[in-house]
Amino acid sequence: MHPWNKCFFKKLFFYFYGIVLSLCFVQDSFARSPDKQIFWTAFQDLPPKYFKTSDGQYRGLCYDILREAEARLQDIEIRTYGFHPWKRIQAELAEGRLDLVFGVARNKKREAQYFFVRQPLYDVNHVAASRINDKVLLSSLEDLKTFSKTNRILTNRGSATARYLKKLNIQNIDDRGPDLLQNLKKLQAGRGRLFYFHDLGIYWHLKHSEDLKIKVLPVSFNRYYHYLALHPRHEPTLGARFATVLKDMKDDGTLQKLRQRYLGLERSLKHHNMPDLTTKEATSHLEPNL
Repeated sequence: MHPWNKCFFKKLFFYFYGIVLSLCFVQDSFARSPDKQIFWTAFQDLPPKYFKTSDGQYRGLCYDILREAEARLQDIEIRTYGFHPWKRIQAELAEGRLDLVFGVARNKKREAQYFFVRQPLYDVNHVAASRINDKVLLSSLEDLKTFSKTNRILTNRGSATARYLKKLNIQNIDDRGPDLLQNLKKLQAGRGRLFYFHDLGIYWHLKHSEDLKIKVLPVSFNRYYHYLALHPRHEPTLGARFATVLKDMKDDGTLQKLRQRYLGLERSLKHHNMPDLTTKEATSHLEPNL
């Protein structure tokens, strides 16, 4: 083939290749809804807050709240970078690389870094689980302190609940178990008398693990809330709009329905010494790992 012909066909190839790329870009632009304002988040891989189904779809309590709020606002689109480690999510939100995160507990350090929408998304309770045939009865933290003198209390390694128990001088804490499911299995095997953790995680695993013969004692030893946290630059506009939407979702029962979707169990917890964390001034006294 003549050299000129080779050059011609090479140029022709790149010409059509450029057209194809341009069409792909246009198609992608339409798919991205240019009339909507884009905001970025990331997910913590921790059910029932966020998880992936067997077909690769994101689901979870926080995910469903996010998508419902997004649909009601209509002119925004929330995109995700996927699963990130929790510490990285907190740092990226503080630095402004993320715009917002659903499912964040308030404390003094975080309130200095983020803007929290005042309407809570849902409540979280510290509870104790025992083997289903164990007749242990507890009704307060004082009961737990006394009980722990002669009984092993399981909790997750490196968790906020472990720090909380140690701060209260609870004895016989075993926090060697790396995750919730392994601790529930340890409890069932008799390697501890109680497992102390938050109700969201415990109820989720009991719902999805029929072989676990575990019950949850009907008392909340500590209660706090999870909120929507935004980078402070969004406080004047986006924060106010989310506040209205989340208040509407509370008033029409949507937030409670979504919570029950992922717990799947009726709860009747007696709350022990619960602070009111819905006010602007109140803050949580621990930093939950959720």
